[in-house]
Amino acid sequence: MQNERFFSVILNTYNNQSSVVNTLNSVLKQSYKNFELIIVDDHSADKTLKLIKDNTIKLTIPVKIISLTRNHGVAYARNIGVENASGKFIAFIDGDDIWNKDKLEIQHNFIIKKKARWVFSNYSVINNKYKQIGKRLRETGIYNYKKIISNGNPVGMLTVVIEANILRKNPFRKVKHEDYDLWIRLSKKGILGYLISDNLAKYMKHSKSISSNKLASMKWTYGVFRINNLSMSYSLFLTIKYIVNYFRRKKYMR
Repeated sequence: MQNERFFSVILNTYNNQSSVVNTLNSVLKQSYKNFELIIVDDHSADKTLKLIKDNTIKLTIPVKIISLTRNHGVAYARNIGVENASGKFIAFIDGDDIWNKDKLEIQHNFIIKKKARWVFSNYSVINNKYKQIGKRLRETGIYNYKKIISNGNPVGMLTVVIEANILRKNPFRKVKHEDYDLWIRLSKKGILGYLISDNLAKYMKHSKSISSNKLASMKWTYGVFRINNLSMSYSLFLTIKYIVNYFRRKKYMR
């Protein structure tokens, strides 16, 4: 079909009035243009939705704006986006993250060359002033089940591109670390991910409660292992390994 879109870009927002316009612009300025944009606002209480409408009213690309009538959480919002997507592949971005201009083009070319179904990349870390404060670097190559669980979540959600049919058959579950839960389930089914070497995006790290968030992340990581039927002892081992490797990698992030 001539008008079929290769990508559906799902932009999830929730109270992102200070950042959503920059995020939106990073999507609209992509060098690769064959995509539709689906914006799912999870019942923002600020001006996020107004800013979205003001900045998309004159666009020529297909845009769907879905405004949820109450706050459901990110798993539900992403699933709604997937249900409304018509592209072959789906790319995700949250309302405070930034894509590099060639992000979709590089991933499109990789998918075509390798016949990949699930691709992600490394990325930079920025603060809310858009200043780079670090990098998230993981080993490039193919990620199977063993590699997905071995050192904590290796997949940056803002860099993911994945075949739409995979997500329709495997929706996000309403759990903490819903993305990591999905990657574990997919890899367990033999669906391989590819981490490409390019640094393609910027993840915004907020300053509030960074240390307590990391503690919560460790707890959620353990919980994800358990709900995916890993034994208590193995889940604890993998969580401790993740903690050790996190602090080891942190030395080289800046």
